[in-house]
Amino acid sequence: MGELTKLPNIAAKLEKQLADVGITTIAQLESVGSRDAWLRILAPHPGSRSVRLHYAAFSFGRRVAGGALA
Repeated sequence: MGELTKLPNIAAKLEKQLADVGITTIAQLESVGSRDAWLRILAPHPGSRSVRLHYAAFSFGRRVAGGALA
């Protein structure tokens, strides 16, 4: 497990999907933003349109915006 699995709602599978689209660090995820990260994952993984994936991306975005990870 890497750095991203330390975040809430990001398990090994989601971390792998993020790595597949070039996002491997918390800083990269913050830079890209949760919405764009989610859209990048959906492009090569059309079967990943799960509510859990969307929730994880949304949850992360809210925590960054609230300063929890800043």
